[in-house]
Amino acid sequence: PYEPQAVIVNHYDRKSTMGGHSDDLEYDFTKPVVSLSVGLSAVFLLGGKSRFDDTMPVVPIVVRSGDVMVLGGESRLCYHGVARVLG
Repeated sequence: PYEPQAVIVNHYDRKSTMGGHSDDLEYDFTKPVVSLSVGLSAVFLLGGKSRFDDTMPVVPIVVRSGDVMVLGGESRLCYHGVARVLG
């Protein structure tokens, strides 16, 4: 069974963003990063495995309250962030 190692809560207001980053500080990358969106919709950006990965274009994804984003397998170490909050 899967046992979570950590929980992080990010709170965004209408002017918030989160710069592109990779969740690469954990000891075990075989476990996914799971994100649950609650509240306002936002534009989530998913990129490649480095900030300058030209092999994978940045994909904008609109996430709404109740959406779940799972970064696992090949996407586990991809750069991602929040471009803007919609509201």
